[in-house]
Amino acid sequence: MIIISRVAAQFKDKTGVPIYTIGPADLNTILYNVPDAIRADPLYDLLVSDGSIETAETPVKKKALEQDPTAGIAADGKKEKPADQDPAPAPKSKSAAK
Repeated sequence: MIIISRVAAQFKDKTGVPIYTIGPADLNTILYNVPDAIRADPLYDLLVSDGSIETAETPVKKKALEQDPTAGIAADGKKEKPADQDPAPAPKSKSAAK
């Protein structure tokens, strides 16, 4: 499985034995070929959900990540939110209710 990682992380199996480690020195590399077994680590789901890692689970996604691995990345290194999502509505002011 190919992933993009923006953070250092160590993935472990259910017994706590390290499966794969991305250290601080490794962050100069963008794409990582990692074993599928890292999906069993709860850290994997956490990092995917917050945008710290991105996976290429299909050949199309893999090719897109290899061609432009920084597409859709905000200045803070996290994955950008889609533009079609509206921000939270602003609270109504008390003066408008009168």
